[in-house]
Amino acid sequence: MSIGTSLEMKSMLKVALGTFLRKLNCSAGSVYSNHDLVLTGQPRYALPHREEFNPTMNAVRTYFPERPSRASLTAFSATLPVSAGDAQSGFYYFFELPKFGFLALLKQGDELPAGLVKSLQPLVDKLADACLACLQNEELNRTYRETSLESNVLRTLINNTPIIVFALDKQGTFIVSEGYGLTALGRKPGEVVGQSIFEVYRDVPLILDSVQAALDGEPTTITVDIAGLSFDARYEPVLDEDDQIVGVVGVAHDVTARQVAQETLEAVLNTMGEGVATTDEEGTIVMVNRETERIFRYESGSMVGMPLAALLSEVDRGVITRAIRAYRDVGESTLLGQRVELQGERFDGQIFPMELLVAETKLLERTLFTVSIRDITHRKELDLMRDEFIANVSHELRTPLTSIMGWTETLLSERPGPLTDLQKRFLDISYKSSQRLSDLVEEILTVSRIQRGALRLDIRPISPTAVLGGVINSVGGLASAKSIKLTVVNDWPNGEMMMGDTVRLEQMLTNLISNAIKFSGDGEEVRVFSQIQNGNWNVIVEDQGIGIPADDTPKLFQRFFRAANATDAQIQGTGLGLFVCKAIIEGHNGDIFVESEENVGTKIHVMIPLASPTPN
Repeated sequence: MSIGTSLEMKSMLKVALGTFLRKLNCSAGSVYSNHDLVLTGQPRYALPHREEFNPTMNAVRTYFPERPSRASLTAFSATLPVSAGDAQSGFYYFFELPKFGFLALLKQGDELPAGLVKSLQPLVDKLADACLACLQNEELNRTYRETSLESNVLRTLINNTPIIVFALDKQGTFIVSEGYGLTALGRKPGEVVGQSIFEVYRDVPLILDSVQAALDGEPTTITVDIAGLSFDARYEPVLDEDDQIVGVVGVAHDVTARQVAQETLEAVLNTMGEGVATTDEEGTIVMVNRETERIFRYESGSMVGMPLAALLSEVDRGVITRAIRAYRDVGESTLLGQRVELQGERFDGQIFPMELLVAETKLLERTLFTVSIRDITHRKELDLMRDEFIANVSHELRTPLTSIMGWTETLLSERPGPLTDLQKRFLDISYKSSQRLSDLVEEILTVSRIQRGALRLDIRPISPTAVLGGVINSVGGLASAKSIKLTVVNDWPNGEMMMGDTVRLEQMLTNLISNAIKFSGDGEEVRVFSQIQNGNWNVIVEDQGIGIPADDTPKLFQRFFRAANATDAQIQGTGLGLFVCKAIIEGHNGDIFVESEENVGTKIHVMIPLASPTPN
């Protein structure tokens, strides 16, 4: 009995099952693989094909109402061959197909003789062998298809990306040379196969050294220039089953565009008159430009790998350390985007003033920080010269001003003689102008003291209520002149004292409240709040004036700075008041901040600890 010779499962079973049915005069049959039965419950092949015309499929279902397990199939196979049925419904025969599954046949009418059934076993075994051969062929075909797909994908990638893939034997002879990257070198795939890499690239020592290192067992990665192009190359030793080196495989990637961009960037950075450094998330320097090396007096290339904090004086290193720690912990830092003045330390140990501006850069999943660095030594020297000049001029102005104001006061008193109304008006204008100039001179002198660190505070027990009351009395006339309602909410406890400098705190409050009046329109309201909160004297000065543009708010406490809308509105001022206020408050270990909205108003918050610095 022939069961066919095809290695294609369906074709083989069509011939084999057809032969069984024809020779044994059976009406239906089906072949099951254990694997398919577990997964799908369906036969590998059946004649007739449709279930309603093939009772053997229903018969199998009576044995396995649900998909069988491997254990139940093993138990079932142990009972085979087996027969069942009768003359009316037909006789069913089940034969084991060793290592594959089983065969089911249906014979209508008379049953098959027992001797014939027994004699069928060799043919059934032959069918099982054929099924296994077909399975093996299917597996080989599937593996071939998968391998071909992988090979085609790999070849497509190699042929369409700027890379070179190569393999060498242990003598350094090319046995593989493929990749689109060869085109840029004017070579074709396979062109150098059979040639020695030591000959092909004899003029590129870096390649030869890397190949030799790989042949000695050391993987290497290099960036190499060939014929005006740049390649990142990796060389890996190949080992046999005895861990002996039998060759080298490698890949080279054309990075010319990246290299050109990098060199262009370096050229641009090196022409800048400002230091630029890039650090990783830990604050370790990964790149600096030439100006940074010049500022800190380091040799070329020696700064990479250093912590950025090492470029700061010992006093300021903690600023960077805390900023990095804050970024790691919460993903943000107050140092980012802010230009800050710190003390730098050169290679030779010299301390100098510098400005830092730190910006965050996201590169894929990597975080980098770009740091702009300015050596402001010369600027500080100019500032000092200017401050000394201003201080000297201011001192020279005080004597004649005092004389002018004194004689004007004497004339206004009419002790030397009576004055006409016109004379009084002119003298009053002269006196007020002299007073304004005197206040400006005093403010400039205060700024000079602050700049020199010579601002002294006379710390002693004071009454904030008395301080505030004196200030309100002094600015009351300003408010009345503009019909401004000056509201004071003083929640300071009666008799409660704190430590502070009365004169400087009065100067600070006078500045803040007079500013609020100055920047308010006629008939508006200025409110002042005073209270104890969290161990501080908290003062809030709130107005309904012109407000401050959002872009100007961060600069309010700089010397000589005036908001753009104040200049446009021609409101008098020097831009020194808030700078002085901040210095006085910080001298008391306090803090000041501003909330403002343009054309709505401004609210200034002052917080001064009740226990202030030691008296001096």
